[in-house]
Amino acid sequence: MTRNVRRALAACATVAVLAAGSPTPASAQAQGSLTVDPVEGGLETFLTFRTSGGCPAAATGLVVTIDGTGFGKGGENYVASSPLSIYGTAGGSAASFTVPAPRNLRDQGAMSQPPVVHYSGTYALVLHCRKRLGTADLATFRGEIRFGRSGKTWRLVGAPPAASRPTASPAAPLAGDALPPVAGAAEPSTGPSAAAASPGGDGGSSRLPLGLWLGLGAVGALLLLGLWVPPLARRRSATTG
Repeated sequence: MTRNVRRALAACATVAVLAAGSPTPASAQAQGSLTVDPVEGGLETFLTFRTSGGCPAAATGLVVTIDGTGFGKGGENYVASSPLSIYGTAGGSAASFTVPAPRNLRDQGAMSQPPVVHYSGTYALVLHCRKRLGTADLATFRGEIRFGRSGKTWRLVGAPPAASRPTASPAAPLAGDALPPVAGAAEPSTGPSAAAASPGGDGGSSRLPLGLWLGLGAVGALLLLGLWVPPLARRRSATTG
């Protein structure tokens, strides 16, 4: 069953229980822990509760309550009485299970009478394992969230600081991930010839190619020949005349 379907069923059950009056949960010693995902958030955050284990064999249903400043004595139902089967578990199972909250904390506070408009301090979240419509607790799982001064953000009590939470390390490149060189692409050179050809490097652009030197020499020879041939021709014509 998908999480959205579970939320919808839990919401319908909560409305029905509120219309008839929320049952006062029987007191029982906490037997397990309850965590929430995510471990911190705001009034618009939807919570998902996770138990540290399963409910006893006699249990067929559950209730999740919230208790703290603004809520009535003993707390109020956050998730109304629901069969365990909705959440993929059964009485006697030792495995932990999750229960998505049907609404965020802002809407939960608005449903209270009188409404909770400002969250303050620590709030207890307790999942009660019970018989389907009973009020006697067969086991409980407890967790707490604590609000900051603004009353708009909260954190799970006992959750590790953000800096110490494990983070996914970047995946190492797999063999063969490197792209092959493009045909015809010039390889960057780091040898002495590259330094000599680069502007500003050792030798800089003052070193001219040998072909250019030869070309300049040929041009100079032609110029000298042009200057020397006309006088020679005049002397020869004067001698023969």
